[in-house]
Amino acid sequence: MTAEGPGASGRPWRQLASAITASGGTPPGLTPSRLAPSRLTPSRLIPSRLTAPITTASITTASDLVGSAAGVLLVASDLQGAVLFDRPGYALVAGTTPFLRGAVPEGVDGGRARFARYARAVADRWPELQSVARDFAPRHIAWAHARDVPDGTATSQQVCLVRDFTAGAIGGADFARGWLNARRAAQESGERLREPLLSAFQQVFLLLEDYSIDPALKDPTDLSDEQLRDAVRKSMARSENS
Repeated sequence: MTAEGPGASGRPWRQLASAITASGGTPPGLTPSRLAPSRLTPSRLIPSRLTAPITTASITTASDLVGSAAGVLLVASDLQGAVLFDRPGYALVAGTTPFLRGAVPEGVDGGRARFARYARAVADRWPELQSVARDFAPRHIAWAHARDVPDGTATSQQVCLVRDFTAGAIGGADFARGWLNARRAAQESGERLREPLLSAFQQVFLLLEDYSIDPALKDPTDLSDEQLRDAVRKSMARSENS
């Protein structure tokens, strides 16, 4: 496991690495690239939407803290993730993809971007958080328009599928399967969107919930291919004209 984090965060990473190892294992995927600063305070060390329980029973005094008496490390009982509170003002969250999906629902990059805004808001109280935010900047730029999306990304696959579908090159079922698969891949890789493309893609997703890929399961109220094509075309046109 890589135990060094960038800049001033190297020491917390060494604590996190050694403490996890001492606890009996290493959560898969626990590397600096998967670290997301989170807006947490001592009273909010346990995020409310974690997917695994946190082991806290053995923490009674400073000498009993996992890792270091200078901070608090909370480790999931299945070793899938951890939360390290090293200094006032923030905590570091790391773990597997399912763990982070619960701890940081908006995604690692979304969490990092939110933390950067938080760091700016509390700069007078905790100026050092600006450095932490720079160390853990989002890996992906949030794209606003389809034309901004670079080739080779999962989001670009979604854009291409939209263009092919609205041009009549592919049918609704192929579009729905491919677009939803690309959407999952984009989420897993941390790709981010912002307005107006964010709303356009959210609308496409909602439209697909009213479309049946399997004709045998189609309800009378489900969208037809033409209805879906027309709605997707209008949604994307609004985003490109914004």
